Amino acid sequence: MYSVLIVDDTVENLDILTEVLKDEYNIKVAINGAMALKVAEKTLPDIILLDIMMPKIDGLTVLENIRTVSDIPIILLTAKSQEEDKLYGYDIGADDYITKPFSPKILVAKVKALLKRT
Repeated sequence: MYSVLIVDDTVENLDILTEVLKDEYNIKVAINGAMALKVAEKTLPDIILLDIMMPKIDGLTVLENIRTVSDIPIILLTAKSQEEDKLYGYDIGADDYITKPFSPKILVAKVKALLKRT
């Protein structure tokens, strides 16, 4: 079973994402960027769903840190919807960029598609 690391500082978002993915994936969660880096290093997830705006270490910094050691698929999930935000996310290594609110079915489809290719 593939493992998914969900990183978000909002418990409601963690609950929703866990509920949508728990039947098909082994779920790990982190509530901030510092925890995300520790959990990713310890558990080596197959894919990461990463919020950008978080305390301690923001999601873009987490993405940059992970890209120095791994090419694990990373989907940014964020309320930041400006074109320049999206372009910057892709530029530093995001595999996909989904703005909130999002369709859970589309998210699941994107996770499956990325995992098929990796």
